[in-house]
Amino acid sequence: MTYHYLALRAANEIEPFRYRLRLGKVLVHDVINGGTTLILPNETFTLVYFDYAESYTKFMEGATRAVEEIRNGDGAFRPRHEDDARIHCTTLPWVSFTSFSHARRWGREDSVPKLSFGKFIQANERTLMPFSVEVHHSLMDGLHVGRYLARLEEMLAQPEVFLD
Repeated sequence: MTYHYLALRAANEIEPFRYRLRLGKVLVHDVINGGTTLILPNETFTLVYFDYAESYTKFMEGATRAVEEIRNGDGAFRPRHEDDARIHCTTLPWVSFTSFSHARRWGREDSVPKLSFGKFIQANERTLMPFSVEVHHSLMDGLHVGRYLARLEEMLAQPEVFLD
């Protein structure tokens, strides 16, 4: 959940990550929340949603509670297509990928950014984590994604600065 927090924090700082297309117009959300896949004991998955909080401690309290509610629930798959004030994430801790593409409902207004986190690997005394970002090119381009990745790398390099 820590890198989900940092990914959301960086997304909330880079305004184009808060843009969404709705009814042919650009909407700017004040805050972007998160959602990710969660594997269940029977090896199916569902989605868990959590609200962003600037405070890491408050974020972790809410995210931990959201995960526990899902784990203690019926395990039903309940996507929230109507709520686009989110970033959709998935985590593949078993795979060190070089490319990733989400299943999407392709269409003009499918504008929610999608993030993928992969398996940590050690290389040349560095810890690396595959990471994929998919965005709607009408709302941002490589400049904005580059700024986002630079900010996220900064946070991951010194997480103690950002975790209260």
